[in-house]
Amino acid sequence: MAGKKKRAKSTGVLILGLAVLIGALTAGPGRVYGAGAIDTERKDCKITFTLDVEALEKAGELAGLETAAPGYEQYYGELAAWLKGSDAQDGTEAGEQEGDTAPGQEEGNVPGEPGEGSASGENAIQAELYRIAEVNAGGKYTLLAPWKSAEALKGVETADSSTPAGEWLAWAEAAAETALGTKQEDGTLLPPEDGVLIPDKSAEIRLGEDGKVQGTAENLETGLYLVWVEPVDTDYYRYSFIPYLISLPNNYYNPEDAGSSDVWIYGDEASGPVYVGLKPEREERYGDLEIEKKLSSYNETLKGASFVFEIRAVKDDTLVYSDVVSLTFQGPGTERVKIEQIPAGAEVTVTEVYSGGSYAPVDGGTVKTTVVRADSESAKVVFVNEYDGKLNGGGTSVVNHFTYEKDESGTEDLKWEKLENSNAVTAGNGTEKNQ
Repeated sequence: MAGKKKRAKSTGVLILGLAVLIGALTAGPGRVYGAGAIDTERKDCKITFTLDVEALEKAGELAGLETAAPGYEQYYGELAAWLKGSDAQDGTEAGEQEGDTAPGQEEGNVPGEPGEGSASGENAIQAELYRIAEVNAGGKYTLLAPWKSAEALKGVETADSSTPAGEWLAWAEAAAETALGTKQEDGTLLPPEDGVLIPDKSAEIRLGEDGKVQGTAENLETGLYLVWVEPVDTDYYRYSFIPYLISLPNNYYNPEDAGSSDVWIYGDEASGPVYVGLKPEREERYGDLEIEKKLSSYNETLKGASFVFEIRAVKDDTLVYSDVVSLTFQGPGTERVKIEQIPAGAEVTVTEVYSGGSYAPVDGGTVKTTVVRADSESAKVVFVNEYDGKLNGGGTSVVNHFTYEKDESGTEDLKWEKLENSNAVTAGNGTEKNQ
């Protein structure tokens, strides 16, 4: 039985999507196997988590992955890069892991040797397992405490091979809420009243020296388990993982395949590994941009000096943000403007399109570039100007600022506002920002 532990409100996002039932969960009571009864006394079962597409295909996992997480191949490659300690977020396919070539790829198109962020243990994906039910020799489940008191899980004890996928989805959601809490509107988890449950077992999924992403949970009893994977934050994205249920032992028997085996698989050397994939979903992360303007000298006679900047951010060859801001000076010094909520990983180009009639850039540079990252200090560009000795007038700028807004029907409406000075903070809702 899982214990309880007190924990502050979790910031992990619990994505309750389609719970894919793996292996023996399709083999409920009433199904006959030539392999005989389950050895319910086994306490040495093992689950191997992997991002190896070839291994998952042999285990019959890919159909479930394609249904639950259609983008899994791309996300596997990105997670492998993160585990390697790389900042690469270039959509590397999972098949590009060393020792495995994806269909249509040239042999040898694989990443190099794992970096210090893999085998050294700097980056890892944490998977937690909760044993929610025991299983008898015939494949019938009996819920354990505290799961037994969850009304929404009662049906697990009468499940069989005819139980629809939607039922398993509801049970996976109920099991996750019992263990971790209820998802709130802001995406955080409100823990159960008595605290979150302590997992029965955990596994750390890492990139090994052989280039394979794997992690194992060992010394498991037979039974039904909830698998929950901690969200992963990289520089550019947050990966959340769909929770699901898995049964030990497993069975890959397929009645439509005359050559399929009906042997129970406990994950040991004798019966073979129980391979399990992750079911990731991905969402953008955002960062901020700060434009700093320094005016080293100023002509009091001209009164007011204004500077206008065009901002364009591109990510994956797509324009994700475009806007214009201004900064106004009433004397020498430094002014700043912060632009928030730009997609992390975007390359931002800031161009000083107007520098006042009598002020010239010190270094001659009117274009600066930087890359936005999430959860770090703002990306920053600095422009420095000085009075050039000419009396061309200073003046105050007026910037035409446009934003896209959607009404209740989803129709986009272009709205205009006049910004006489953008000093301070500007929300990331520029004229061409993708929604």
